[in-house]
Amino acid sequence: LPALTALNLSNTGCGVEAAVALAKAKVARPALRELNLSSCKLDDPALAKVAGALLKVNTPFTLNLSTVYSGHFPDNDDNPFNKFGHPKRNGAAVKALGKLAGKGSMVELTLIGADLDTTDGAKLGEALLASNEGCKLETLDLTNTGVGIKGATAIFEWLGASTSLTSLTMKGAGQGFLKSAACLAALGKALQSNTTLTYLEISYNAELDVRWEGADAA
Repeated sequence: LPALTALNLSNTGCGVEAAVALAKAKVARPALRELNLSSCKLDDPALAKVAGALLKVNTPFTLNLSTVYSGHFPDNDDNPFNKFGHPKRNGAAVKALGKLAGKGSMVELTLIGADLDTTDGAKLGEALLASNEGCKLETLDLTNTGVGIKGATAIFEWLGASTSLTSLTMKGAGQGFLKSAACLAALGKALQSNTTLTYLEISYNAELDVRWEGADAA
């Protein structure tokens, strides 16, 4: 299928080997612009391999990993999945995705409901900031990910340096991060320095419900 431009495998449970193989196939098929692996059971090592394979792609593409893993209830250290069938995490995937966003050709990353915690969010923001110089990422969706104060602060710090991002959605991305003075300071600084962002949503985070569009919006 050399003309295939979009591949949606959401909720298929395609597994580790298939996901990695698909990522490698994307390298050989530059026509493919959209890859959707949402709700597939992939653990951190598998996601890191997927991100590593996609790092070799030199044409713009979008990646959807919504709810690709979720949950924090391990049964034992030997089982890669918790008792709810969700893969455990060790941070490798978040670092790899940050590197992919910063150094690869990915223009859109969707992580809706990926159940990240504050440490994951911080690692993602730090990885994006470290790789920011060549970053092509235009759209980042962290809706309902739970990145919290540390994660949101790190993402906002990267936003301030980003020269590619046009849309950032953090709806319900961690109750309470808008109560943090440091987090709000990072957001304010980012909005002063960023010149590319046209859409920002940070609604459903603490008492504040904010949707901001365009530099001239109130």
